[in-house]
Amino acid sequence: MQLTDYDRTTVTQCKVEIDRMILYCGMSSHVSAVHNGRREYLQELGESGCRKLHETGSIKIASAEVDRIQQNTTNLRSITLAGFASVDDRCIGAQYTDGYGTWENVLVQSGTRCSLTPGYCMDSNGAESYWPPLPIDHCHFDQYNILYEGLATKLSSKKNQSTPTIYTVTTQDTTFALTKTSDIDVCGYRLAQTEHPKLFVLET
Repeated sequence: MQLTDYDRTTVTQCKVEIDRMILYCGMSSHVSAVHNGRREYLQELGESGCRKLHETGSIKIASAEVDRIQQNTTNLRSITLAGFASVDDRCIGAQYTDGYGTWENVLVQSGTRCSLTPGYCMDSNGAESYWPPLPIDHCHFDQYNILYEGLATKLSSKKNQSTPTIYTVTTQDTTFALTKTSDIDVCGYRLAQTEHPKLFVLET
C-alpha cells in the first residue's frame, strides 16, 4: 500500500456567458440602439442552480427557458430575454432589468487551484465549480492506495532477530522487494513500515 497526499472527489462545474444586446422597439416596429445596450457578462447560478442544470439540462434566464443543454461541451443559444420579435420584422417592447440598468419598451437578445474546505471556487475562466465535502475518516484509510494485492514471499531469520524481514514479489507484471523497518497500528490493522516512508505492507 502507498500513503498518498491526495484524494478524489466529483466536481460539478457550470459557466453561463451572456452576450446581450438591447434594442429600442418604437413606432411601426422601428428598432434603434440604446445606451449601454451591449454587454457581455457571466451569469452566476449558485450551487443549486448549477446542480439543477446538470440534472435537467435546462436553465431559466430572465423569462426565457433554455433546454437540451449538453454536458461537457459548449452550448450556444440565441434567445429573447424581454419583449417579442416576429419573423415578419414586427417587435413588441417590454421593460428589462439586469445588474447594469433598467430599460423601458426594449427588445433584448443574447448572442485553477481551489481551496478544498469551502466546497466552491471560480476558475480563471469564470466557471463556477462545486464539490461535496469529503467524508471524515478518523483512521485515514482514504489516504492509502493499494499498489499490489496478492501473494508475496516473506523472508525472515529465525536465528538472528536483528536481520530485517524482506517482502518480495515476482510475477509476470510485477517485481519488487521491500525491507521492513517497523510495525505501526492503524485502527486495529498492523502495517509493516518499509524503508520507503510511504510504502506499507498489510499481511492477511
